Amino acid sequence: MGVKINSFKKIMTLKEDRFSIDGPIWQEVQIKNSKEFEEVVNIFEKLNLIDKKVFFRIYHLKGLEINSSNLMVQSNFKNFVAKKYNVSDASFLNSQVDLYKFIKKKKLSGPYILDGHMPESFIKKNVDMLFLEYKKGQYYKGSFADMKKAASSISNFIKEFQSFDSSKLQEIEILQKNSKDIFEDFELQKNSWSLKFGNETAHLLKSEWGYIKECLNNSSKEIVKIKKAKKFALHIDLHPHNLLIHKDECTILDIDSIRLCHWPSAVGFTIFKLLRQSLTHLSYDRKFEQNAKKFITTVTESINKEGIPGDVLFIGARLEILRRLLIILEGNLGEKISPWNSVLEIQMNALKEVNLLRELMLE
Repeated sequence: MGVKINSFKKIMTLKEDRFSIDGPIWQEVQIKNSKEFEEVVNIFEKLNLIDKKVFFRIYHLKGLEINSSNLMVQSNFKNFVAKKYNVSDASFLNSQVDLYKFIKKKKLSGPYILDGHMPESFIKKNVDMLFLEYKKGQYYKGSFADMKKAASSISNFIKEFQSFDSSKLQEIEILQKNSKDIFEDFELQKNSWSLKFGNETAHLLKSEWGYIKECLNNSSKEIVKIKKAKKFALHIDLHPHNLLIHKDECTILDIDSIRLCHWPSAVGFTIFKLLRQSLTHLSYDRKFEQNAKKFITTVTESINKEGIPGDVLFIGARLEILRRLLIILEGNLGEKISPWNSVLEIQMNALKEVNLLRELMLE
């Protein structure tokens, strides 16, 4: 797992993963007749945005993009991001428009929809894309300065989104109702794990299988604790690559990951992912602990008025990790291949890392 601990000095570092990579990295789409280039040009024409005097280049964001993809359009009048969704459902696109309008109205640290381009007209013309401001910055690296900037932006998001009308948003369950069926069905395929994941990941999966089962068996009583917390619209995927740091600002990205859920699941997962990133290059010492506790206090200051103990945050994080792990397993049942297989090892390691961080933070 890449964990190093000195029990006397209480020093810990965690192994970097794909979310520790520097970025964002934009790669130019070189082939003018490529699918990506043609899609953007066709949309520009459909919306009457093509001007012969306008010169532009298109760049694709390098990274894991499954639910949506991001293209940076560089023109001689403005740079912007064309966010293309892998779903053309009008109700979903309308819900995204509502989210971006809310962010702009509340002046939150997120990308805004470009002025002068009414997203409602995009939907009417069956365009599954929104045009957003291009924001400068680098992914969250986890320094103490990054922690402070991120905590402020996340806290403001959480505070304001408690008043957002979430009736159009998808609700995320704490854990799949058929979680044990998924686990048991996948276990029956044990002989095919090496073919599907490769020997190394299959070996790790087999070695961690007993612990995954233990987490699943304990989940029923843990879910009861999470259900005591209120539900509202929250970003459920705030990992380091969904935070952009530039000067004194932290911009929250991937707005299509905002869902209706119980807050300890989303907030606990956020706290774990960002503190985990910090521990890939910082040691767990007294200074880290002080900054980490300030980070948690700032992030939760508008929601933890219910007196929910800090332990519930880590329970929420563990259940969210388990939910994601089960999504991957379910996506590999039978002949299926999950698009999330590349992060299976990350989720398995995270189940234990979150417990380690909990023990250090709450002792």
